Amino acid sequence: MRIITCSLFAAALLAGACKKSEEQKAAEKFEKAQENVHKREKEIGKETKEASKEATELSKSEQQMTAAAADYRRVLQARLTKLDSQIGALEQSHDAKSQKTAAKLRTRYNEVKRRMDSLESHTDANWEQFKRETNEQVDHLQKELDSVKAEQSPKMEPQAPTEPQTPPPSPTQPPSNRTY
Repeated sequence: MRIITCSLFAAALLAGACKKSEEQKAAEKFEKAQENVHKREKEIGKETKEASKEATELSKSEQQMTAAAADYRRVLQARLTKLDSQIGALEQSHDAKSQKTAAKLRTRYNEVKRRMDSLESHTDANWEQFKRETNEQVDHLQKELDSVKAEQSPKMEPQAPTEPQTPPPSPTQPPSNRTY
């Protein structure tokens, strides 16, 4: 009986020791989970700051893009207004060839005008290409108009430069090439 009592006592002690070990393990897991939560909260805080910074940078980029588009629109509008008046003058011409050319140029002018109206739909990715292509179209249109105007203006033959005429020496004035 004594052996049984000792065995029971030892079993009780061992069972208590196992319980503490499991409780310690659970406490350690809980502490580790809390640490992970704190780490994740810090990471979320950093990610939130980064996202906020990126949003601010994106906002600035969008503002710059909007300003650049507005500036480009003003410049393009000024160029198109000039082209419009030149085409209008050509349309008023009584020459059939000029009116036919004016009709072609007006069609191309309207294409560029439609392009300008779609200006806001372009993104950073294709903005430079849009500007380049639009500028090329406007430049080509201007060159054609200049060419038509050059054909219409009266052609003047260039005159040969004349040498400055020196008046003949006066009778009272001695010639300058005499040697004394």
